[in-house]
Amino acid sequence: MGAAVTTKLPVIDSSTDKISDTENHGRIYTGLANFGTTCYCNSVIQSLYYCSPFRQQLFEYDKMINSMLEKSVLRTVMPTGTKRQDALLLHLTNLFYELENFKKVTGFLSPHKFISEVKMQNLMFNNDEHHDAHEFLHFLLNDVIESIRFDSNILKNRIKQKHCCIMLDDEKTWVENIFGGTVQSKTKCLTCERVSVVNQAVLDISIETSENSTLSDCLLRSTNKEYMQDIDKVFCECCNSLQESERSMRMVKSPKVLAIHLKRFKFVEKFQQHRKLQHKVEFSDTLDFNFEDGDAHSSHSYRLRSVIAHLGNGPMEGHYVAMVRDTSCSWTLFDDDIVEKIDADLVKMCYGCGEKRTTKRNSSQTGYILFYEL
Repeated sequence: MGAAVTTKLPVIDSSTDKISDTENHGRIYTGLANFGTTCYCNSVIQSLYYCSPFRQQLFEYDKMINSMLEKSVLRTVMPTGTKRQDALLLHLTNLFYELENFKKVTGFLSPHKFISEVKMQNLMFNNDEHHDAHEFLHFLLNDVIESIRFDSNILKNRIKQKHCCIMLDDEKTWVENIFGGTVQSKTKCLTCERVSVVNQAVLDISIETSENSTLSDCLLRSTNKEYMQDIDKVFCECCNSLQESERSMRMVKSPKVLAIHLKRFKFVEKFQQHRKLQHKVEFSDTLDFNFEDGDAHSSHSYRLRSVIAHLGNGPMEGHYVAMVRDTSCSWTLFDDDIVEKIDADLVKMCYGCGEKRTTKRNSSQTGYILFYEL
């Protein structure tokens, strides 16, 4: 979204756009320049960079692949039609190294090369319009996965054996090993009572929001049974026709990093356009998640690591920022090139102020993508 933030945010220290954190191994937090409407990109980059499992694996993979593949491979064209040397994986890695090595006391980085490559490879982003941070996150992670698979196939063909450091035993990449979960969908035909089960690999989960609820409430509601009737009838292979059905979904495999997308934008027929849902949804610092796969039950406790928040009233307007929590539990706001230490109360302000309390003047900042780590 645009470079200007429409809502004043309470901060602890706004004296610099660069912060040194002595409690986290001297790490310096660095902002990213906004090229008009690229806050959707900046917020995702910052969230991924401060996702320790992702950043560490990215650096390890880069060192490993550089030692195993000669430079001529970079000129090879991938199935997507892009040369390996132009892959977003390479540009993202370079940008992460810049963030890692930027030691100036003041200033910020320009992600111009990375964003230019994004626009060249995906026409959807090749304009000055506002874009959705969740759509960009999906595009980026899937693009990185395709590059890793491409590298793995080259190595397999050359040395005729698998490398567990590139692909896991179940043929998944390290990106999928971090963010990948499995959602199971069960559909029961209400005529013949036939039950079909489909497992789908996901990199995040998208959930509906509701007024005055908690994240746990929304997650639980997403597993409720849904009755498919009228125009939503499901084709039953046993009946060989469309039938009223009962459908339920649940997550059966847990990821190391649980990315949760709150569905804040909904198409309203009355206005014939998408509107933002300002529902108040409280999300806690910790999240206990239960997983069931057949008779197997497991429970995991996740800790909130970062929040991508949307400020504004609609999908085609407003602004994205990222808020990241470090190991000392203090929060840092990344508002493009501006970096500020913030109080934990600001994160709570992103619960949403509720539909009835929201006005054009009272624009709500709301959590949009939440990253929880084990």
